[in-house]
Amino acid sequence: MPPTRRKAPPSRTQILAGFIDKTLLPDLRARAKEPVVAETLRARWDFERAQKRTAAALPEWTDQTLTQVAVAWVLSSVFVRVLEDRAMVPQRRLAGGDATESERLFYELFPALGPRDYLLAVFAEVSHVPVAHDLLGPSGNPAWRMAPSHEAIRALFDLLRDADAQGTLALRFDDPDTRFLGDLYQDLSADVRERYA
Repeated sequence: MPPTRRKAPPSRTQILAGFIDKTLLPDLRARAKEPVVAETLRARWDFERAQKRTAAALPEWTDQTLTQVAVAWVLSSVFVRVLEDRAMVPQRRLAGGDATESERLFYELFPALGPRDYLLAVFAEVSHVPVAHDLLGPSGNPAWRMAPSHEAIRALFDLLRDADAQGTLALRFDDPDTRFLGDLYQDLSADVRERYA
């Protein structure tokens, strides 16, 4: 009898792509059905059609937009984690170190806000790092166009903060090879890869 092969553990990209497919996209699709959000998406679609930026029908354009937004939330979070894991920012905000304490203090200061507000505040803060401005700032990052629910962002935090008993984070982003981010962008979503890469 041949030896049984152990299945390789999922890669970071597979884990993150699975999170997009199983958590973020369904969440964003549900939010897109809310009347105010649906109206805003339709207005943006009308604008893009008028500018001849899309020929897609509204349902197809909406799905493409939601996929791009979902990928942007994950990529932006991973980029922050890359900077944190490489000690390129003075304070950890997403995972490890005092990240959960930073989040707790945020809610003390702004009790009416939730996890997605905290994450947008992190993106805004880290966008002041010169290499991060264009990637995380509101002018070029699709994550600022539409936000997932607080519950979906809490699930993203849980994924990024998952650690063993010694506090070692399960997902680490301190690789010396910086091509990881480009590969991650291309591999997270086939649709995004085909349309935007």
